[in-house]
Amino acid sequence: MRLGAILADPRGRTLYQFLPEKGGRIVCTGACLGACPADLAPSVAASSGVTGQLAIIPRPDGGQQVTYNTWPLYFFSGDSGPDQTNGQGIVGFGGKWLAATPRLQP
Repeated sequence: MRLGAILADPRGRTLYQFLPEKGGRIVCTGACLGACPADLAPSVAASSGVTGQLAIIPRPDGGQQVTYNTWPLYFFSGDSGPDQTNGQGIVGFGGKWLAATPRLQP
């Protein structure tokens, strides 16, 4: 399935959004982070085609997490390398996971 443009980290790993976190409220904690680790990059930089706002917010566990247009970003443990989107459409931990796109709205 072709998803179009998606957000990825500098190594090409797909980034995901968790629908219950609309508006930036982090709810993926504990066991959820085992399946979908948070993007904890210490700094962020946009590449071409990324027009939204990247930011870093505090996590409830004391860490910091990258957001895009207020959406916290995650990886999927089932992706073993760049350009994989195995987490697309997965339902778990109380919501649906989608590959993040440059069109994400707050």
